[in-house]
Amino acid sequence: APNMASVLVTGANGRLGSRIAARLAKEGQKVVATDRLRSPNNEELVGIAAYHHADLSNECDVKALPWEDIDRVVHLAAFPGPSSDLPPSVAKSAVSEPLIGLEKCSQSELLLKNVASAWHVMGSAARNNVKRMIFSSSLFSYGYSHDPKAFVPAYIPLDEEHPKLPHETYGLSKAVGEMSASLLSRSGNGASTEFVSLEFSNIVKAEAFSSLPWELPSPLSSPPSAKTDPGTLLMWAYCHEDDVIEAHVKALSCEIPPHLAEDHRHNGRRSAGNGRGGGHMRLIIAADDIRYNVPTKELLQAHFGDDAANGLTKQWKPAGRMAGGKFASIVDNSRAKDVLSGWQPRSWQQQRHDSAKAPIVPPPHTPAANAGASAVVRGEADADNPGPKGKTWVSEVREDGSRDFFVERLFVEQQQRPHNEGKLTCIENAWIRYKIYGEGGGEEEGDNGGDIDSSSRNNNNNNNDNNN
Repeated sequence: APNMASVLVTGANGRLGSRIAARLAKEGQKVVATDRLRSPNNEELVGIAAYHHADLSNECDVKALPWEDIDRVVHLAAFPGPSSDLPPSVAKSAVSEPLIGLEKCSQSELLLKNVASAWHVMGSAARNNVKRMIFSSSLFSYGYSHDPKAFVPAYIPLDEEHPKLPHETYGLSKAVGEMSASLLSRSGNGASTEFVSLEFSNIVKAEAFSSLPWELPSPLSSPPSAKTDPGTLLMWAYCHEDDVIEAHVKALSCEIPPHLAEDHRHNGRRSAGNGRGGGHMRLIIAADDIRYNVPTKELLQAHFGDDAANGLTKQWKPAGRMAGGKFASIVDNSRAKDVLSGWQPRSWQQQRHDSAKAPIVPPPHTPAANAGASAVVRGEADADNPGPKGKTWVSEVREDGSRDFFVERLFVEQQQRPHNEGKLTCIENAWIRYKIYGEGGGEEEGDNGGDIDSSSRNNNNNNNDNNN
């Protein structure tokens, strides 16, 4: 429809921005995209209605966008994580190896660019009576720190009422962005625009999700050493990238309960505006559990000490009532679940549970890869890593005596002939080619020499490319 109102998506060339823009366009929305790059460089943006090159830290560029056609905004454009430049108050000796990639910019540049961009977009949205603006905020606004021990929360699990205690300028920029939304929602100009800030945790990309849970490099010590420290508290939380995308899409149309709109809570009423209302709502977006395979309370006790951990967790619900059980997240996502109808974040625990329950259906039978790999097939490995389980689908025997079969899980000892020295490897959900040597053939797995070609997934692949 030529007169259809548009959704403006900023930062549209980024990973999240491009996927959110594509999702909205696929649903029939008219999407206007903007980014500092002069042209779209992401194939996800094929279905958008228009693309505008703009530097959002320049107010003139922001005002030049087609605001007359825009009724909703998703603002993602920003430096997407903390700076690699240490804040002045942090000693290098206190800093451990970061668990995520950090931005190659100064603390000052990050703060000024992020705050200016958010303020310019929010101000233009308010002046043009945009119905709703989604601000991509961050859980790091509560207190991400380069020094793992610096941030100590007032209580756990953190919720939206916890004070903002940023320790570096990325978290500060997001806190200022949220305060800007609150300011505009209280003002006469912004009273008609609804603001929703999504405080999402560190994102785990879809292709890296199977690597969860993370393991600590060595058994947890109390206090943790540099090798065992799980990092600053807010890094324990995570969220699958698809759940972050889903939260943005749902936030564009969800109802904002009056008691969650900040101008209502603090002023006792919603601003009159033009009759539509307004207000600013904040939602924590995170999974139900932490990213580590160590129970949360054990991590807290090792990280903060027993007394401090016990004091922090006075509000902690019994483990049986918590969505994450003994691995429960250190943040509370219940408000987002209540408001974003149908939003249910993925969990590594749930994924593991579903995998155990779901029947395995073999993929189409194709010639297996990695020809020439030799192995001895072991029926059992050890108590913790059992051998083949579940059904096996077998192909016809070839003229050379080989056949292909699909395994749910199989441990093989890779041999380096002629030395006959092996390394145990797990093959999961793959077709493998198996040839029995010697007279009589045979179909059972055993300690017979065999050639195995496998198209498999290594069970120990920990490719964590996570950015907030």
